[in-house]
Amino acid sequence: MRRQLLPNGWRISRVGNVESTVNDELGIQLCFQNVDRACGNKDPEAISAKGSAARRLVHDGQFELFPRGDKLVSKTFGSAPTVWMVCVSSDDDTVRAEVSCPASFEGGQFDGFVSRLFVVDESFGPQPGKENNSGDDDALDFDVPVTKK
Repeated sequence: MRRQLLPNGWRISRVGNVESTVNDELGIQLCFQNVDRACGNKDPEAISAKGSAARRLVHDGQFELFPRGDKLVSKTFGSAPTVWMVCVSSDDDTVRAEVSCPASFEGGQFDGFVSRLFVVDESFGPQPGKENNSGDDDALDFDVPVTKK
């Protein structure tokens, strides 16, 4: 994904040793995260707890969106990119992915999301009643619905 984004105005970032891809013009920062289950009714949880650098990235990027304490933030929009997490999970023959904007962190886990965009929830296992044609290129074609929760 990163290689496809780089020629289109995105750049690699490793601030605080957090791998991400940033588009400064759009004010968006994408980070990859393995989660327990993407595209579910409940919010995904990170497989590995997030450290202070990742929490700081999310906090700084979401700073303009929410009041902090008793006063509104006077920071200019766009001073830090908004962090979106590419959350991916897999089990058995199913792959799920969503692109979600975390609201904040509680300890090392996400504490809610501003928005969750479901990208793929697809089973790649054998399907009952379908023949397995290993030479059939059409077997690889499928539509990927993108829905907003």
